[in-house]
Amino acid sequence: MRFIGCLLLLSVVVHTGAAGRESNPFGICNPWDGLDELGVGWCRMGAGSAALDWGRMAPEPDVLNFDEADTELTNWLEPYGIRQLALLGYTPDWASSAPEDAENRRAYPPQDLRDWSRYIEQTVAYFGDRILDYEVWNEPDIHFWEGTANEYASLLKSAYMAIKRANPEAQVVFGGLAGINIPFMRECYEHGVGGYFDVMAVHPYQWGETFNDGWFRSQILDMRDLMLEFGDDKPIYLTEFGWVSDGTPEGEDRQARLLMQAILTGLVLREEARVDVVFPFTVRDWDGAWYGFLRDDGTPKPVWHAYAALIDNLLGTRAAARLELPDPLLGVVFQPESGEGEAVAVVWSSDSDTHEATLALGSDSYTLTDMLGESRTVTATDQSLLLEIGPQPQYISGFGKDLPSHTLPIEQLPEFERNDRIPPPVWMS
Repeated sequence: MRFIGCLLLLSVVVHTGAAGRESNPFGICNPWDGLDELGVGWCRMGAGSAALDWGRMAPEPDVLNFDEADTELTNWLEPYGIRQLALLGYTPDWASSAPEDAENRRAYPPQDLRDWSRYIEQTVAYFGDRILDYEVWNEPDIHFWEGTANEYASLLKSAYMAIKRANPEAQVVFGGLAGINIPFMRECYEHGVGGYFDVMAVHPYQWGETFNDGWFRSQILDMRDLMLEFGDDKPIYLTEFGWVSDGTPEGEDRQARLLMQAILTGLVLREEARVDVVFPFTVRDWDGAWYGFLRDDGTPKPVWHAYAALIDNLLGTRAAARLELPDPLLGVVFQPESGEGEAVAVVWSSDSDTHEATLALGSDSYTLTDMLGESRTVTATDQSLLLEIGPQPQYISGFGKDLPSHTLPIEQLPEFERNDRIPPPVWMS
């Protein structure tokens, strides 16, 4: 299939050097060796998957051991300036309200919230300024939480007060919801949680062979609308989302391209819905789940190289404009936040095919970087380039200091049906 679209790149006053870690919106779930090479600024760690876990730290009452969590921070995160989002949970057996025959006692609310508050206050006081961001539980709208929305609201309020007592500068993040569960969140707001967290968190997982950016945006905008309905204009973190690679080369390629498309869409939503940080899941495969950036043996999958390339090309930039491309092609121009230097355009196809488009770049050559970070210089003919665009995102730079003339404001997003939903996964039905 062949599409012809002319994009006259006229003048982009932009770009500077790399941004500091404090403005790095790129995260990952779970600590591991080598995150400094990936270039992330954040790591989500804690309950259920890392040492910072109430049950592991407090196997019995009046015991709280920080040794393992300290090791994770000092070995893998702090030397590289990676900021931690610490996930708080789950209930130790001795503190659980679970019935005796419960399969997962750790998912039940604590019998006494004073035990929960004590664990949190001591943890936050111990880490001080080393950890400034705390997420309260994981996916409290499904089986990770065997309580009601009202009980979660009480848990969150208790955690908020304990965190702020120990460190008023710390941020409290709502427990990331499985998918984007509007009814559960509405119930929580009705139980008065609005004043007891600083950041909303959601897990917009998606399944399939192609990435549906309209559905992804629709879900997040639905959450933003609900927040604004309750007078809440807080930022949103995407604290989990990802794709399995299924252990095959084809699956690994699919994982990389779909996740990069999702991250790019999340970066566009920084402007539209205050999506401030993205945390793709997860650093490494384990227990037969192929969501990892690294295989079980520690070797990197394509998604590792793709994420490193995305960070390398886009760190320190913000989405500034959309390229006017024919459907199903998508393109976004990112400009440096500092206002100096060059812009970077990213193009990809929302389907599984490769298409052709003619780009008039306004210069005789540019640098094309593929999804995995391989770059080459391409010479244009009469400042026009015939480019093959497929589902693997490509980065275009070196086209001067002007934005494309045929661009749309970043707020003017392509039309999509807000009620066009992908069926929920089994665990949300």
